[in-house]
Amino acid sequence: VEVLNSLTSQASVPYYEMLSDWIYRGEIKDPYGEFMVEVERDVTKDHVGQRFDSDYWEGRYRLCEEKVPLFLSKHAHTILAIGKYLNVMRECGTSTNDPLIDHVRSTLSHEMGPMKLVDTISSAFQFAASKLLDLLIRDEKLIDHMQMIKRYFLLDQGDFFVQFLDLAGSELEQNVSQLSQGRIQSLLSMSIQAIASSSHQAAHNRYGADILCDLFPFSLIEHLDAVHSFSGGISAALPATPSRSVYGAQEGLKGIEAFALDYHVEWPLSLILSKKSIVKYQLIFRHLFYAKYVERRLFSTWLDHQTFKELDLRSVLGATYCLRQRMLHFMQNFVYYMMFEVNEPRWRGLMEKLPAGSRTVDELMKIHDDFQDRVLDECLLTNRELLNILTKLMSTCLLFAEQMERFAKATRIEEEFFQYATEERLKRSTYSRGGRGKKLNQRLMAEKKLRDDRVADYTARMKREILSDNYRRMIGKFVEVFDSNLSNFMTQLLQDSRTQNHSHLTNLCTRLDYNGFVTRSMNERSKFKF
Repeated sequence: VEVLNSLTSQASVPYYEMLSDWIYRGEIKDPYGEFMVEVERDVTKDHVGQRFDSDYWEGRYRLCEEKVPLFLSKHAHTILAIGKYLNVMRECGTSTNDPLIDHVRSTLSHEMGPMKLVDTISSAFQFAASKLLDLLIRDEKLIDHMQMIKRYFLLDQGDFFVQFLDLAGSELEQNVSQLSQGRIQSLLSMSIQAIASSSHQAAHNRYGADILCDLFPFSLIEHLDAVHSFSGGISAALPATPSRSVYGAQEGLKGIEAFALDYHVEWPLSLILSKKSIVKYQLIFRHLFYAKYVERRLFSTWLDHQTFKELDLRSVLGATYCLRQRMLHFMQNFVYYMMFEVNEPRWRGLMEKLPAGSRTVDELMKIHDDFQDRVLDECLLTNRELLNILTKLMSTCLLFAEQMERFAKATRIEEEFFQYATEERLKRSTYSRGGRGKKLNQRLMAEKKLRDDRVADYTARMKREILSDNYRRMIGKFVEVFDSNLSNFMTQLLQDSRTQNHSHLTNLCTRLDYNGFVTRSMNERSKFKF
């Protein structure tokens, strides 16, 4: 027995040395291919930040099941994790030495017994896990980077959206093929610098340059198709509108649909903010950005319609006003739902779990992945049917806003009102210097009559245009398409909320139809279908 133990002890020395190098240094010294962990040297750390399909964390080091000793089989995955954690720190130039580990290391051998071996592995695991977490969260400022992601990718920094579109809005309304990415990047940097100069947060100045712009040659739905490797894909075509060219038409993917942010991440933060994670954030950003842009355009339409308040047009513009308000109601509530009922509570939960709820990098990765997947799911980016209808709804709203803008330009009503208001201000200024008296009152009366005549003339012109067949057909088609898509969206939303038992779908239903108006309208429409 003593001879057998002696032979076993001596024969196990090379293996324990390999095990020691792995759990204390994160290195593999296995010239004969006998160790339980294998390294895939073609998979490098650069892949994790550059390739969406990178499997660095799972593929760089793998367990070779047939080489796992029986007495280590229960602890094989723990041993694998220890070396992976230490390897990350070693590649970052961080020391992996610790007095406790050095003491344990000197006793690592066959004679130490199973209980002592388990304690050694456990101590090494706790050291490596805590050291790597400390490196990411404290030294690499993971939370600061995450806050930058929230401010810009999740559009939490509201003034960024407004300021950037004020600068780049006209550029992004062009076809993507006509855009200069360098110019868009310059305008993006200007927006971020303007925000940083007015912000007291150091992260803005430190990491603002890491935010880059990207222009994709495909729509959001095609982007999702590529990510999920779906065959065919969801049609992103705009709803058929015969009156689309009444006041002009534009074709091709617009810059506003192609624009997305990118984020430059260095190792080892790329373990958490990998290329795959950044792509998920880009999908969320494109969805939020486009929805908020459509909301902004509808609000601009509302402002344009305020120009008509002096004109007696309420009776003939009633259908247009009603349609605009219904579209604005839908977009405002959907944007509010994504921003404050999805992003904000999910982010708050993520921030609570990141420092305290994760003991290892693997747990931290899972928490972050779960957050992203849940946001994607609750923003409807994983529901093909709903996203298809939602895309048509938003496209209809945007097309309506564009046609209203072209209508205002075609009638030149806003331009003439501005010119008339300028003349009025100049005349008032002249009258104020001319004093008071009978002649002044006569002038004012004459000007009032002239103004009334102009308003009557504008009203008559506008009524002729609004009552024309082209305009009425256009608005009628918009009402038909919007009602049809909204009805399909709400029907699918209600059906999914009942069959899938997802509370977020129920919450969205309640927000979009809080008083039951939409469902009543749907029921009334169905009565007239044959």
